Amino acid sequence: MAEVYTDMLQDRTGRKREVVVDKVNEDGSMERLKPDQTLHEANIQDDDTFSVSPEATAGAIHPQLREEALARAKNQIIAYAQAHPGFKVSANAHQAPTEYLLNFQAPSFAPPRAPGENPQPIDNHEVFLVLPGAFPMQAPQAFWQTLIFHPNIHSETGLVCLGALGDRYRPGLDFGKLCQLLIDIASYQNYALEEGYNQEAQIWAISPEGQIAIELRGGESAIRKELHQLAVRQKKPHILMRSIGVG
Repeated sequence: MAEVYTDMLQDRTGRKREVVVDKVNEDGSMERLKPDQTLHEANIQDDDTFSVSPEATAGAIHPQLREEALARAKNQIIAYAQAHPGFKVSANAHQAPTEYLLNFQAPSFAPPRAPGENPQPIDNHEVFLVLPGAFPMQAPQAFWQTLIFHPNIHSETGLVCLGALGDRYRPGLDFGKLCQLLIDIASYQNYALEEGYNQEAQIWAISPEGQIAIELRGGESAIRKELHQLAVRQKKPHILMRSIGVG
């Protein structure tokens, strides 16, 4: 049976803090559970995974909670680096860093050298990761430092769209997953074509030439990905019928 430590669900005056519960889906996305739903109504199964976090309240970040969250993020980033040779990490502090430089290799593309030319293949990346003053209630931000040509990375500022990890951020974010997400973004294993961070890269990525180039470097076809996701969304329970031949 899972244990809940009630002191972690209280503020510094001893008052109870509201919590939110998210069901963690197989693809890593979160699904917020309604407090008035029963487990049956929420379709909860025995092996489901959940994330329980204090509800975010503006201006209510306790210094100790922030320090603990910063330390936890550091430990998760270091653990990821230790498990993935070639992933290098430097930080602005030893105990509870708020800024990181992440260096890694992944097959990707830099902008074309001239208009009309193809994007240039690259492999080396550096990302600046920032944990803002409102962390852990506010999501981290990532900025690409090396040149990259990607629809979800701003061409001038290098700001990265973190997708579900950013839009549906929870204070319990696993920073090991964030590190892997950055690699997947760089290598075009994870990208969205509806984000307008770099329109030129967006147009190229959806073009036949772009799709071929992405797949040749080990990336994922956005068209096949969209078709697969559409099939999953439309998938419904069905009865398997045996075909009977006549004649």
